[in-house]
Amino acid sequence: MLFLPEFFFSKENKIEKNHVIKTTSDGIIIDIIPFEKIKNNNDIIHLKGLLIPGLINSHCHLELSWAKGHCKANKGIEFFYNEMKGIHKKAPSNEEINSSIEKIITHLKNQGVAAVADTSNTSISISEKKKSNVFFHTFLEIVGTDSEKAQEIFNNIIKASSLFDKENLSNSISIHTLFTLSDSLMELSSKKIKDSRNTNSIHFLESIEEKNYYEKKKLFDFSKESKYNSAAEAACKLLPLENRTLFVHNTFATEQDLDIILNNFKDAWFCFCPSSNLFINNKLANIPLFYTKTSNILIGTDSICTNKEMDLFNDIDIILKNYPDLKIEQLLMAATINGARFLNIEKQYGSIEKNKKPGLIQIEDYKPGLKNFKDFKKNVIF
Repeated sequence: MLFLPEFFFSKENKIEKNHVIKTTSDGIIIDIIPFEKIKNNNDIIHLKGLLIPGLINSHCHLELSWAKGHCKANKGIEFFYNEMKGIHKKAPSNEEINSSIEKIITHLKNQGVAAVADTSNTSISISEKKKSNVFFHTFLEIVGTDSEKAQEIFNNIIKASSLFDKENLSNSISIHTLFTLSDSLMELSSKKIKDSRNTNSIHFLESIEEKNYYEKKKLFDFSKESKYNSAAEAACKLLPLENRTLFVHNTFATEQDLDIILNNFKDAWFCFCPSSNLFINNKLANIPLFYTKTSNILIGTDSICTNKEMDLFNDIDIILKNYPDLKIEQLLMAATINGARFLNIEKQYGSIEKNKKPGLIQIEDYKPGLKNFKDFKKNVIF
């Protein structure tokens, strides 16, 4: 198959034109050919607008797909945590949970999402992930402040990980936040992550309450006073520095926090979930600041509890609207090749490149300079 888009997002992370994308019938890229070198134009399929690779959603909570409308907006993180407390005990039947997970996976796939970094506290999502041709890496998240239950909580996550392993589903152990684990559970978890050498993910500086917990010693109702003076200092002391680590949200991270993380962690990545951040705190991270320091930037939707759209294009639009000096190419990179590199799946996903099968999305209404992807007509070609 020969596709000639008006524009395409190239492997050099530029919006280019006058190239034909040659593929197999199931979406493997055979070649990218300058238009003037095509001899038989009759076989070409002309595509209006912009052609991009399949998207990578770098932070999601699929097991909460049933919980739409469960949380109230703009109440802050402590209110949100209280609403989420014991949420798995409030869940409907496994059949209903799996049905809701299937619907969200279909919804994401229909947008052109090719891969997802999903955070889960249980193994409930295994069956739907097995059925899907979307790639999933599951961060099995450890959380718990009761030190007497630390070993039990840890063992449950290890069991869940073994179930994912049994089904050959990519997974690794991760830590919820720096302050929602007891000391004993944090020690167990960090050692396991360090020994595994696997990728870690952590919710980081999502709220002003987290910042004040360290810097002003203001306690959560479930916490004791921290011995660290900033979240960044705590991260450097509590987490393994050699592992690839994803810091999710970063809503209240300062330049000093960012510098500390980058100067200490060997391979730090940063994911932004703007819809969710506006829902919980009515605030966005200082994303342009991060772009001055690193290119390891990703975008995620978070869960349907805090993002009713579950649409990466909408999250891109929010960032572009609030930070108009950022370039579309930067955010397309964050939503495609960066996510693939982070998940170590860039040999197949993330860019329109020879021998890859990344998925292809046509954004029909795109014209240079436009910055409202969500409302553009889109066609998922593969």
